[in-house]
Amino acid sequence: MVQASRVSAQSDNGWVPSWLASVALMLLPTLLAVAALRGVGWALGRVQPDAGKRSFAVSVLALWAAASSVGLTLFGSILHAGTHHRGLGGATFGIVGAIAVIACGVVILRLAQVSRQLLERRAVVWGIAAVCAGVILLATRAATKAPAGAEPAPASVLAWDSLAATLFALFASRVRIPWPYSKLATPASAGLFVLLVAAGMLFAPGIARGGAPGASRAPLLAPMLGMIGAGSAAPLGSASSAPNPSAPLGGSTQARAPRAPDGDEGARTGGKPADKPDIIVVSLDSARADHFGVYGYKRPTSAKLDAFAAQASVFERAYAAGPETRTAIAPLATGKYLEQCARDDRTWPTLLESEETVAEQLQKAGYSTGAVVSFQWLSKERGFGQGFELYDESPFRKVHPEKWATSAHAVAQAMRAYDELAKKQRPLFLWVHLFDAHQKYLEHAEFDFGGAEMDRYDAEIGFQDLQLAKLIERVQSGARAGKTVWIVHGTHGEAFGEHGLKGHPASGYDEIVRVPMIVRLPWGSSRRVTDPVSTIDIAPTLLDLAGIKPKGLVGQSLRELADGSPPPDDAAAGVLVSSAGVPGTREREQIRCWIEPPNKLVVTGAAGSERMSLFDYAADPDEKQDLAPAKADDVKRLKQTMDAFISSRVIGVQKPTAESKD
Repeated sequence: MVQASRVSAQSDNGWVPSWLASVALMLLPTLLAVAALRGVGWALGRVQPDAGKRSFAVSVLALWAAASSVGLTLFGSILHAGTHHRGLGGATFGIVGAIAVIACGVVILRLAQVSRQLLERRAVVWGIAAVCAGVILLATRAATKAPAGAEPAPASVLAWDSLAATLFALFASRVRIPWPYSKLATPASAGLFVLLVAAGMLFAPGIARGGAPGASRAPLLAPMLGMIGAGSAAPLGSASSAPNPSAPLGGSTQARAPRAPDGDEGARTGGKPADKPDIIVVSLDSARADHFGVYGYKRPTSAKLDAFAAQASVFERAYAAGPETRTAIAPLATGKYLEQCARDDRTWPTLLESEETVAEQLQKAGYSTGAVVSFQWLSKERGFGQGFELYDESPFRKVHPEKWATSAHAVAQAMRAYDELAKKQRPLFLWVHLFDAHQKYLEHAEFDFGGAEMDRYDAEIGFQDLQLAKLIERVQSGARAGKTVWIVHGTHGEAFGEHGLKGHPASGYDEIVRVPMIVRLPWGSSRRVTDPVSTIDIAPTLLDLAGIKPKGLVGQSLRELADGSPPPDDAAAGVLVSSAGVPGTREREQIRCWIEPPNKLVVTGAAGSERMSLFDYAADPDEKQDLAPAKADDVKRLKQTMDAFISSRVIGVQKPTAESKD
């Protein structure tokens, strides 16, 4: 009833029809719940006929449930704050939580046996139940409290609605209907039930087609209305807007972008557009460069992207800003190394509101902005949604990114977001983050390279390539293709034991830090760029393309290199890869790589205990031979150049305060 009233108040279909439809949907599960409770009561009576002992058992169970709920809620909150991986967090929560619940039950049983006589009193039982309910609600509210102005957390709404329903049920259970009217109570209730359900179900499809309510305000009703309204058009971002990840793309609800008419100003073969271009950035998580065909890989893992790259600028020596997720992705949003960003103290930090993101700057410059992200850390809660009008988190909220492939769902949502942004008479910026190449590696029938880890990794790249091609085709066949800039890049690489490492730990080897980077300018031509570049250069490139002079950013625009123009006079001599390696770090283990053709210097450890390695990537692409002992002068020179870069280009970046943005 509570959620039904809330939905009807928000609906545009009329208060009475919305209320009837919502009540009808809620009555069915409510009837099942009442039947289940009565069944439990009957079973308890059969198991324990003695009322006193039955009260004791119920009291123990209530205390156990309350203590377990509070403990699991608090533990879940701590785990949520301290981990980014849903898989790791879920496993830890399951194992530790199960042990804690069992231990809690044993302790409460022992305590209850000590105070058995007290617990057998009915008044004490009701008092304990009331206290337990209050504690659960307070703990739930504290753990799920939403920031000011944000939607309430579904768990909190559900807890408070349950309390209201319980109080209503207790009140109704105390009402006594006098005889002879009591004889009519059962048939009257049954008739009213049938009438409400029948009337409500007539209105339910229309209410659902109008857009299911947000799960934050109707946690039980939203999924039911969403299922009824499946297949109907819904506003982007509503509960029913996300397509089934396994469904074919391009259905009737996904209108195809119109093709460019002949002679249009945005023709695909035209020169540089006079207006600000559309910009699409695709970030391929855990993508190492040497596993893509465009970089010479023998397996057909990236046929679609290879064909696209034939019309673009391919950067042969592109490097991640950092070797692992945090240090690699944060610079995409801010244009700064993670150590220089305004952030909190969590291991997987939140970007503070005082940190002005690239999306915010583009939005101020008149861009419509949207993003589709596939990883839990890249959430609005962690500050990555700043500056985006549309921010779709459904790829990791609806599909577990570390158990299943999410790229099909992410690309479907990206096409929806693109179509929504393209409706506006403004240039658009769309960021799409794809996660399939990250562990765990799945097999795909279309790319059967074998069952080993690297084989499955290649299959993930291939499957993701097919999905990305659908987005490219959608955009390039539309009217805005002639003014669309594409940047497709890897976030960081992935190791498979080449140097005794797996995954993407903090390390400087090429399999972890060298990534694909493809930039397609509609007014440019295809070329291979050998200059070393970094993903930290993406942010200033976006601002440069939008006509914004980058300020306070570490990198430099790639536009000149991409279109063949002369590089700027202040171009850096090399590229820095950093994992806690620049001022502002809170980590003890520091890694810095300085890439200056044809050398790569790797510096590990803090000042005073630094370890140096030197590789010639032209002569030794597998980085088997450390030249540092034999080339001390080169090590010293490269180290001085790197330190000078950090001093002038990194330390010189003003770190924002927590008070306000410029």
